[in-house]
Amino acid sequence: MLLLTSVNDQLQLVTSSTAVVHVHASWVDTNTGTGTITPGRTNTNIAAAATTSVAGSPAAGVQRNIKTLHVRNADATNPCTVTVQHSDGTIVAQLHKRTLQAGDYLEYTDQGGFAPTSGAGQLPTQQVFLSGTGTYTTPVGCRRIEVMLVGGGQGGSGGWNESTYPPGGLGSNTVFGPATAFGGGQSGGPVTGCTWGVAGGQGGIFTSVNIQNVAVGIGGEGGNSMLGGGGGVGAHPGQPNTGGGGAGGNGSAVSATGAGGIGGNAGASGFLYINNPAATYGYTVGAGGFAGPAGGYASAGAAGGSGIIVVKEFY
Repeated sequence: MLLLTSVNDQLQLVTSSTAVVHVHASWVDTNTGTGTITPGRTNTNIAAAATTSVAGSPAAGVQRNIKTLHVRNADATNPCTVTVQHSDGTIVAQLHKRTLQAGDYLEYTDQGGFAPTSGAGQLPTQQVFLSGTGTYTTPVGCRRIEVMLVGGGQGGSGGWNESTYPPGGLGSNTVFGPATAFGGGQSGGPVTGCTWGVAGGQGGIFTSVNIQNVAVGIGGEGGNSMLGGGGGVGAHPGQPNTGGGGAGGNGSAVSATGAGGIGGNAGASGFLYINNPAATYGYTVGAGGFAGPAGGYASAGAAGGSGIIVVKEFY
């Protein structure tokens, strides 16, 4: 409950900038002599760094009970720190202080007190980037972003043809602002918000033989990122937008020593947290590496899965 009980009492709002601030106050006046109850309200628009009375002062012999106070930063871009204070003409008591970003609002009710909320309804929003290079734009009023990055997965190598494992292509790096999630098979250390992906498995040689008395090595599975997505045996590719590695190709069906190809490494994956984000950030979503070609009578590997960027926005 906020009471104005003398002609000197005021409910004031102190604004720190020239941002456009809209204020609505509603109250009930009680005449202490007659008991008459009279509702009232006032709207105030402020666009200055100033101290402004937003509920007026009651007449002599009247007690004013402030029922609600609504303060909204209606400016398109500029933040404003607002302070709600009570003055009896001599002593000023600060009751609540908060910085309102563009679109934010502050509410007071006589039942619930001060309840700061966001112009976006306090619900986070999300943007997802599946491919390509571009510019991310931070929404108006966003105070913090949480970014998940996954690099592209490496392609699985082709099956061994008694001389070599034809390698798969490296996954491409995924980049968001200051952070990089390395593609599968890329060199370099992890950076803030990112971790290494999981290495793909390596194909082995069957110990049993088929009806032609020739063993066929099965290619290894692709590595899984934190989203999974590694290609399964049988030269399956990494799943799109998971950064999973492609599976290796099967070994030669002619040579008993032909081994399955090595599964590709998954892309690195991790999180980046940014408070007070900048207006924009450049981004690139890493592509998956190409499949290792078939060597001799062996089969080809499989392509790696592409990366992804998910940006969650808090207000």
